[in-house]
Amino acid sequence: MRVPFFRLIAAIVVVAAVVPVHAAGEAAGKAGNAAKPRKNAAVEQVRTRAEKMAKLPAARIDEVVRFGYARGSLTAEYLGPRDLPAGGRFAVPGSDDLWTLTARSGPAAPNSPAAKAMLVSIAWYDFDAAEGDDIWQIILSLSIDRLTITARGGTESDVSLVTYAQTPGSVRLMIRTNPAHQQAAAVPVAAARPGANAHNLANTVSAESLAALLEAEPELVRQYLRPMLKRIAQKDLLRPGPADVYRAFTDVPADPAATTDLEALLPMLDSPVYQERLKGVEQLRQRQRPAVLAAVRYDPALLSPEQRMRLEEWLSSHATRAPSASDAGREDSEFLTDCLVDEDRRVRAAALEALEKLVGCDLPIDITAAEPQIAAEIAAVRPWFPAPSTAPATGPGTTTAPTTAPATGPASATARSTPPAAPPSNDAKFTPY
Repeated sequence: MRVPFFRLIAAIVVVAAVVPVHAAGEAAGKAGNAAKPRKNAAVEQVRTRAEKMAKLPAARIDEVVRFGYARGSLTAEYLGPRDLPAGGRFAVPGSDDLWTLTARSGPAAPNSPAAKAMLVSIAWYDFDAAEGDDIWQIILSLSIDRLTITARGGTESDVSLVTYAQTPGSVRLMIRTNPAHQQAAAVPVAAARPGANAHNLANTVSAESLAALLEAEPELVRQYLRPMLKRIAQKDLLRPGPADVYRAFTDVPADPAATTDLEALLPMLDSPVYQERLKGVEQLRQRQRPAVLAAVRYDPALLSPEQRMRLEEWLSSHATRAPSASDAGREDSEFLTDCLVDEDRRVRAAALEALEKLVGCDLPIDITAAEPQIAAEIAAVRPWFPAPSTAPATGPGTTTAPTTAPATGPASATARSTPPAAPPSNDAKFTPY
């Protein structure tokens, strides 16, 4: 029987402090690593420090931290051990990389003097990428009302450091270029936005929420932040949520039974009795995707201000985009490709129809297939997609064909049946997880 992650921590830390244990396999692995030439002494210091940490039980990331969404920004609830100041390393099923965790009590929370806050750091390392062009380190830090994620690129990466910092009512994304690649035309980050610091070749963008940042700077979020989040969370935190897709595709109808169930909850949401309102909110939180669709389709004119506020707050936990971005989603190839793997087949069909309209031809994508096959089919036709913030589209079906796509138009059998062989022209700067 598998023992829960946090129950083994205390015993393991005590044993590790008294009698360090080094398995023969680990010693052999270290000896092999030592035999390889290392160029970056700083990276090797990080590796040595991490490998010397006490070994903790294996755990999935969702057993250590629960990620979510509220009011347009990320939430992260720490679930791991409450006292691990010396830290430890642990394995994540399905990941060959090194993970470390530290956790300790911090200052008392402002609104609860008796409660101690937790200061948590979860780190992911791929030391083999430290000399390459991808991410090799990501650190998630959690403290009172603050979430920070920092990623470091390898020595051959155009970007050396990306930091996402979130506090109540504010988010900030900072991208710093690699000094060794300052002359490279591939990442003109410092000049990309007004106010960028040319001396440090860093670009900082801010917004009131992650949803607002995604709406204002979709390419920066897609190229830099989204790959970081995928790796540290081991899932795609910025994939459109149910509220996003149902706002975008208005022809998908709500289930009448879900609408009836929602209407039965509405009186509780603006009850004059406080405890009754809390009960209604808690019951709303337990509702799943059909209720999200019912709430999105419900006529706001039939709601009281209190009911509208409660529903909007609940819907924000099922969305990664701002409500105002729903119309733009139908013209956004990245949003549409995300929707091609949505769990609702009606959403997949609507997204494929919108994407084909955007590109100008039929696309050889089987929306009934499993997600890996759909992803491969999307990658094959991605060169046909219009460039971000560029109109009109220059895919098959337009007068001028793009350099990465066939010159044939949608009327051609070749354009309909043969995906382009060229690689995607708008890949993320960091390789997606």
